[in-house]
Amino acid sequence: RNYQSPALDELREVPLSWQIILFYCYFPACAAVVVFRQGIARAANSFWQSVRVTKPSRKTGKDRKRDKKQKKVSHEESVVEQSSAFNWRRWTAGTILLLTLPAAIGLYTLDRNTKTLSKIQYCSEHQMWNDVLVNARRLPLSLYLSSYVNHDVNLALYHTGQMPYEMFLYPQTKPYWAIFEFNDLPVQQIIKPCDLYLELGRVGEAEHMAMELLDMQPTGGALKRMALVKMIKGQIPAATVFLNVLQDDMVWGRWAQEYLQRLAKDPELSSDPEIQRIRGLMITEDDLEQTTIYFPDGSKSNYVAMLHNQLEQNGRNQMAFEYYMAQCLVIGNLKNVVDAFPLLDNFSYPSIPPVYEEAAMIYGSVTQGEIEERPSGVFFRDYKISEPTLARCQSFMEILRRYDGFNKKAEPEIARAVGGSYFHYFYLMKCGDAR
Repeated sequence: RNYQSPALDELREVPLSWQIILFYCYFPACAAVVVFRQGIARAANSFWQSVRVTKPSRKTGKDRKRDKKQKKVSHEESVVEQSSAFNWRRWTAGTILLLTLPAAIGLYTLDRNTKTLSKIQYCSEHQMWNDVLVNARRLPLSLYLSSYVNHDVNLALYHTGQMPYEMFLYPQTKPYWAIFEFNDLPVQQIIKPCDLYLELGRVGEAEHMAMELLDMQPTGGALKRMALVKMIKGQIPAATVFLNVLQDDMVWGRWAQEYLQRLAKDPELSSDPEIQRIRGLMITEDDLEQTTIYFPDGSKSNYVAMLHNQLEQNGRNQMAFEYYMAQCLVIGNLKNVVDAFPLLDNFSYPSIPPVYEEAAMIYGSVTQGEIEERPSGVFFRDYKISEPTLARCQSFMEILRRYDGFNKKAEPEIARAVGGSYFHYFYLMKCGDAR
C-alpha cells in the first residue's frame, strides 16, 4: 500500500479527478499496449498503406520503356522487399505507441514533490544522510510540517555533524512535542520514533513502539526491531525466538541467521559495536513518572525531561545532547539551552556552535548580568561569543528597534539579514509564524 497516493479503498474519501483516474489506469494501460502491440501495429500499418494510395499518373513513352526494364526484377525479390518494408513500419508504429501512451499518462500524473518524498524516505532508511538534505531543499514548506520530512532532516543533520550549525536553514515544527511526533501514516508514527529511541538509548520506549508495530503490522521489520531490542537488553532466549521466525523472511532472513550464529558463539554480543554502544547509553533507573505529562484525556511523553534525565545519567551522549538542545530551541525554552552549556566541554566542538550562541545572546538580552563585555571580546557566562554571531545579533536588534519590536512587517528585512539563523526562527515564533 503506497503512502504517496490514495489506496483504492480510500477513493470514496478522496475527491476524484482525471489525474487520479489516469494514475490508476497507468499500469493497466502499459500492460494493454504490450499485450496488444502486434494488433495495434497491424492496424497502424493498414492505415499507413491506405493513406499512401494515390491515383496513377499518365505515363510517357520513356516511362513505358523504363517499366519494361524494371520487370526483369524477380517476383521473389519484390515480395521480400515488400515484406521487409511492412515489418519495419509495423515495428516503428508499435514502438511509438508503446512509448507514447504510457509516457503521456506518466507525465500527466507526475508529482515531483511525491517523487522527492520517496527519495527522502529511501535515503533515510539507507542512511544516505547527505542525499536526504539535498532532496529536502527541493520541497515546499507545507510538506515539512505535514509529514516525516522534518524528522528525517534533523536526523540527517545530526549524522552529518550539522545539527547545531544548519538546523534552522530547514523549516522546524513548533509544538511542544516538536521533533518526536509526526503527522503521517500510523505505521510511520511508530517506526520512526522507535528507531530514534533505539539510537538515543531509550530502549524501553523503543520496545513499547516495536510491540505496537508488531501488533499493527506483523512484518519482518517489526520482528527485526523486537529481536534487536531483546538482544540489547540481554534477553537472549526471547531474542532467539524472534530471530528463528525472522530467518525465513525474504528481506531480513540473512540478518537473522547471522545474529543466530553470533549468539551461538558469543551470547553477550561483546564484539558487536552497535549493540554495545546502545547498551552504554541505556538509562539505569526508570524515569516514567518524570517524563510523562498527564492530561484529562490521556498522557504524553515529556521529551525535554526525557532527554534531560538521560543526560544526567550520561552527559557524554552527544545525540541526546543535540536533540535536547534542538527540542528546547524549537519550543523557545532558552533557559534550558544556556543551562546546558557546561556539557559542551564533553564534546569536540571547535567552538560554541552558532545556533547555541544565538540563543544565548537572545536570552542574555532580556536577562541582566549574563552578557559581559571584556577587552578580549563579548562573553556569556564566561563563554566567548564569536564575531559572526555578534554581527548577526547587532543586525537583528537594529531591525527590531526600527520596527518597534516583533512586528510582522519586518519579516522581509529579517529574512535578508539573518535568514536561516535562530534569530530568524525566534522572530517568527514571537510573531506566531514559526515554521
